[in-house]
Amino acid sequence: MALDINLEHNFNDLEIWLDDIKNKAATQAARSTINRSLIATRKLSIKLIKRQYRVKKSGLSATDVKKAHHIKKARGGHLDTLFGEILFAGKPIPLLSFVSGSKNIIEQKGIKVKKRKKLKAEIRPGKKVILKGAFIGKVHSKQVFKRGGKGLKRQAGPSITEIVFRPNMIKALQKKMQRTFDQRFPGEMQFRLDKLTGKVNSAPLKKL
Repeated sequence: MALDINLEHNFNDLEIWLDDIKNKAATQAARSTINRSLIATRKLSIKLIKRQYRVKKSGLSATDVKKAHHIKKARGGHLDTLFGEILFAGKPIPLLSFVSGSKNIIEQKGIKVKKRKKLKAEIRPGKKVILKGAFIGKVHSKQVFKRGGKGLKRQAGPSITEIVFRPNMIKALQKKMQRTFDQRFPGEMQFRLDKLTGKVNSAPLKKL
């Protein structure tokens, strides 16, 4: 006569337990990878903005640009509900910041329109544009204005949000985010599985 242990009725519980471990590891790995992907994408966004626009000339510092990118870390309790995001903020940059040459107020009353000094702005490096009908004036503060139907209208350049959501820019950022996630996730997943395995192997056995 032999004593036998039948494991058949434990297989279902074992599969559920293993699936639970894998899901927890995958959720942790995905959460970490999403956060790293958001950071890498923000870094690229700041780099592209500084390269394509006259950030220093506008009076914005690298810190100002970074503050306009607000990362909301990955959240959600399960793998299929995880998400993270970058929120963009910031008011339109005053156009005066991009004016080339003197920014002094010049009295041009009485001068023919064709002979008046034209304002030029350089929002993108090497690309100067003439601001037709615009002039520098002061209403509370010195700004670039145009005359409109209801008086003076203050002129502004783009905001960080407008810059980021231009087609080429958002496409590059989306590509960077996805590529970073795809490259990092396998390593993050393996790290957590190894960590779980290490914990199981090093756990002391309970005395019977």
